[in-house]
Amino acid sequence: GWIRPALSKSSNGVNAASGEPHKARILVIDDNADMRAYIDQLLREHWEVEAVTDGVAARDAVRRQRPDLVLTDVMMPRMDGLQLLSALRSDVGTRDIPIVVLSARAGVEASIDGLMRGADDYVAKPFTAAELIARVDANLARASMRNELARARAEVQLAAERNSFLNMAAHELRSPLTVIGGYVELVLNGTLEPGSEPARAALQKVALKTQEGVKLVEQMLMTARMEAGKLHVKMAQLDLAEVVEDAVTRAAPLAGLERKSVAAALGDKTVRVRADKALVALIGDSITVEVADNPEGIRVVDSGAGIAAEARERIFEPFIQLEAHMPLRSGVGLGLAVSRRVAELQGGSLALESTERGTSFLLTLPAARRGSLR
Repeated sequence: GWIRPALSKSSNGVNAASGEPHKARILVIDDNADMRAYIDQLLREHWEVEAVTDGVAARDAVRRQRPDLVLTDVMMPRMDGLQLLSALRSDVGTRDIPIVVLSARAGVEASIDGLMRGADDYVAKPFTAAELIARVDANLARASMRNELARARAEVQLAAERNSFLNMAAHELRSPLTVIGGYVELVLNGTLEPGSEPARAALQKVALKTQEGVKLVEQMLMTARMEAGKLHVKMAQLDLAEVVEDAVTRAAPLAGLERKSVAAALGDKTVRVRADKALVALIGDSITVEVADNPEGIRVVDSGAGIAAEARERIFEPFIQLEAHMPLRSGVGLGLAVSRRVAELQGGSLALESTERGTSFLLTLPAARRGSLR
């Protein structure tokens, strides 16, 4: 029999990027041509459908374009439905795709077999058109609700992190401002005689703390611009040796105040990339900045304490602080998150190359195209 179901709102939503209505995409797998064509015809009126013949073809289709739901037969050549189910569930990128299993093996045992392997639902052949459409719609709705719940949890977590960040930022800013104010007051009230060695040391400390405050404010502003989509990238051809040399020259005075050193290892090769010069700034106990030519980019090597293994997976998350793993470091946890996002905006990447002693970050950038001026 044919009953048109009242399709849930979650089955077909709105494309967030274009604003156009979004049809859920169903991947159908069945080696029987007649059954495949029948299911395609039933579902296509309501959703986008791609139909393939076996699990191997289905796995390739999923890699090309992730479906909203997989509807698979069990008995198929090369890779059967249960093998496909196991493969999709074992991959972090596909483990949450709703999977409905079809099988002529009627009975509780067949149903339990599929569900135990991770299927969301099981439909025994033969089935009615109304039953199949209702099952697909229900599973799309459940998946949509799970996704909405996950998004809501993520937003709550992000809001909590932002609130924590604001508290940390206020605390971090209070420290340098208190030091600056204290030393300035000592100079103004005559406690520190102008031109004396104690006064010069106080001014050096004021300069250092001022830079700390400026850096924190810059990170906050850049984060706000990126979240608002207002960070403009001006791509141009750059000679990485010139960029690194300029950055090291600018960083050296502040590094000296912190009793640290910054050195450039430029090498003999000319390495040209396409990037935004103002954004290529990854310059922090001793640091060497190297120009890499394969892949094109910059390697920043820190000979300090390194990053503990348990912290390496999270260091690029916003608002993550590593004081417990790197006791001499401080901050509000934005520097690396901002740096990676800036790299990605330029078509590049930022990766950690770390050992227990010392840390190395590799910033890769797209190579300059021959004959291109901009």
